[in-house]
Amino acid sequence: MSTLKVDNIQNRVGSGAPTLTYGATIPSGQDLTVGGDLTVTGNFTVSGTTTTVDTTNTTVQDTLLELNSGAASNANDLGLILERGSTGDNAAIIWDESADKFALGTTTSDGSATGDLTLTTGTLVANLEGSQSGGSVSATTITGSSDLAINTSTLFVDVSESAVGILTAAPGFPASYGASSNTVANTAFDIAYGGAGASPAGVPNLTMLIGADSGGNTGATTRTDNSTKEFRIGAVHYDNSALPMNVIQGTMASGENALSFGHGTSSMNTPTEIFFKVNDSTTVTSSSNDSQLILKGLTSGSDTFYARLELKNSGFSESCNGQYNTQGSGTMTFDCSQGTVFAREATGNVTTIALTNVDTSANRVQTVTIFFFNNSGGDLTVASTGGVSINGTGKALRFSGGGDQTLKHAKINMVTIVCHTDGSNAQRVFGTIVDDL
Repeated sequence: MSTLKVDNIQNRVGSGAPTLTYGATIPSGQDLTVGGDLTVTGNFTVSGTTTTVDTTNTTVQDTLLELNSGAASNANDLGLILERGSTGDNAAIIWDESADKFALGTTTSDGSATGDLTLTTGTLVANLEGSQSGGSVSATTITGSSDLAINTSTLFVDVSESAVGILTAAPGFPASYGASSNTVANTAFDIAYGGAGASPAGVPNLTMLIGADSGGNTGATTRTDNSTKEFRIGAVHYDNSALPMNVIQGTMASGENALSFGHGTSSMNTPTEIFFKVNDSTTVTSSSNDSQLILKGLTSGSDTFYARLELKNSGFSESCNGQYNTQGSGTMTFDCSQGTVFAREATGNVTTIALTNVDTSANRVQTVTIFFFNNSGGDLTVASTGGVSINGTGKALRFSGGGDQTLKHAKINMVTIVCHTDGSNAQRVFGTIVDDL
């Protein structure tokens, strides 16, 4: 007998499990229950509905998990959806196919959803490394354990120097300012450390430093040479098509430091009126709260004329060089860098009035007033020919009517000298005398 047909196999004699050489088919409507482990060495095909059995923890030894395997193209969002039940919307960590980006947040969708999921952006709490491209950071506090650079050196926070730099990665430059070897920094704007005291001695601590090499409108932002520096503080022009107005411009050079306000700061050509208010009860009080010192530009059409200085409701004072009993004759010297009003006692004829530190630039007028006391016992003279020296150069002192002038005995004689330099740098000196004060 080559074939044995039976309706039911329950047991076999001996040990071991029965072996079905040709397989077996469970008829439709009949169930198969496996009480132990089920091992399938071939393909496992389920034609009906699958049933999922939950476990407390699932351990997967695979190092990679592939979702949407075998797809030739994809229009669905891919990822994980975490069911939260009645606690709230489900949590999701997905690849947003339409945005081509990763996203996380909450959603009302579940694992059966397809297409483009609707997510409410969630919050990620993590330590991040790398760079961010696009988007924005919204936070009340950004804490860094070291220096913070935004867009390389466009905005740089120097933790060690407590300084912020714009267009520089070394905003702490002022910390070494005045030392034997300064740190070179390309700077458009520094906010430097502050505090009491100075190190090295005599160098002030700076709270704000603005500086760049001069160079017209070339856009230079370096501060690396030892010749000329400048700074500009500006305001937006009322005309959107016009350049900003440089309210203040400072130029620092080896020969001269200059500070300009308004017009003349190489930006706009409209004259600027500058008003200074002085409302201190110890100096000048203005009941109408007016400006006390006014610099006003005068224009006519497109031409700009000279400005005028107005001093309202107050007097004018300046430093005085010398004492009332300073005596002299012959050549008498007056330093115009320390004042323009002087008082002297003439003990003999004055042959030369030597004025030093006079502004002799083109289109300049400087006025000097000298009060001469004459107690010599007789009248004295002030010479006109070669009677004045301007910064070491002899000039004729042109009095009204010509000739030498008299310093009357026992009188106060007021000599006023006007030094005029025209646009061609030609210079003349004019004088008047009041001899009966």
